[in-house]
Amino acid sequence: MKNLIYLLIVSGLMFTFQACSSENDPAPLDTDNSETSLVLKVINVLDSDGNEFQIKFNCQENKLIRIEFPEKRCDFFYDGELLSRQEEYRGDSSSITEYEYDSNSRLMRSYWTNSNNWYVDETIEYSGNKATVRRITGSPDGTTSERVINVWFGNGNVVALKSYDDEGNYEFEFSYDNNPNIFSNIKGLEKISVVQLSFQFYIIGVNNAQSMIGLNNTNYRRNYTYQYNSMGYPTNATVRVTTEDGSEYVESYTLEYY
Repeated sequence: MKNLIYLLIVSGLMFTFQACSSENDPAPLDTDNSETSLVLKVINVLDSDGNEFQIKFNCQENKLIRIEFPEKRCDFFYDGELLSRQEEYRGDSSSITEYEYDSNSRLMRSYWTNSNNWYVDETIEYSGNKATVRRITGSPDGTTSERVINVWFGNGNVVALKSYDDEGNYEFEFSYDNNPNIFSNIKGLEKISVVQLSFQFYIIGVNNAQSMIGLNNTNYRRNYTYQYNSMGYPTNATVRVTTEDGSEYVESYTLEYY
């Protein structure tokens, strides 16, 4: 279960979903660089062990160019308004993710590979407010495993998720505030949300997550509390996590914008 949480919730970067040509689709986000449209610049982190560090965002014209962590960096590349490629570098290791879209700019495939010859190939099908992701993971020795992830959306946010394979099923439900999400004004992130649900602690959507609750008799849950600026964007966040075994830890974040 710990590995599943990592893959689904803390694996990489972001989210929000916009399917095209559907009555269930959220309205397009306002991503102009106006006084009321803030773009994330820095996340100051205080983790559960008392460690403090920064995550820095380099954005140009509301496009994400680079994210810098203390021990790695992620570079981003666009084809027009759509993210086409993501490169991650950590010491001597690296990984590349490539994104493919249909004619309606919906994400149809995500392919991740790293310098150790692992790969993750994800294909996505859409039906109304539901997306089905089929994930095939390949190892250097040639063995593969498959997982199916069903994601449901409401008002531009992920409201439920169910993931299953031969080892079992896992289900989560989510709730949100009514304020603008910290990533909402970075172009292209909403398109890849269906395969990259979160970044660091943060579930990306139209609004800010208030809770993530594990179902299927698991104790896992995340509760979020915020302080907001005058425009409604979070400036401080506290996340209280309850793990499978019932233990708890708390992480705190301070958010800065351009």
